[in-house]
Amino acid sequence: MDIVELYHIAEQEHVCHKPKRIRCCSAAGCQSSGSEVIKQALVDAIATAGLTQEIEVSSVGCLRFCGHGPLIATDPDDKLFEQVTVADASAIVASLQGEPCAVQPCDPHQPFLQDNCPLCWKIAVGSILNELKRTSQWGGMSRSTMLSTS
Repeated sequence: MDIVELYHIAEQEHVCHKPKRIRCCSAAGCQSSGSEVIKQALVDAIATAGLTQEIEVSSVGCLRFCGHGPLIATDPDDKLFEQVTVADASAIVASLQGEPCAVQPCDPHQPFLQDNCPLCWKIAVGSILNELKRTSQWGGMSRSTMLSTS
């Protein structure tokens, strides 16, 4: 498979999506905080509002702010909501229709959410190294060595 084929697959996926999307973190931290219940509340709120043709809800991997889960991200407005509860579902859905949202989104300028955050990269690289070691695909430096380098 080459890059052209990957772009073609990505385009096909993009065309299949509804115009608006709610991404519900289903990584371990958010799941342990009840993200599956939140996801169902979002699906129910969309159905109640009659917006099933316009908005989809998808389970996704880690949204990078694990200690503040459950996390919900909305597209196309690219907002991230933290510590979401079932009671927040209808307000988040309404916000995608342009209504004021009573639920305050995260500050996207928090250092941990920035792509250039050194701690984020060290955590991500450390996780990758641990997984590679676990699957015996790589036997290089230890995670502690990696985390001590800048």
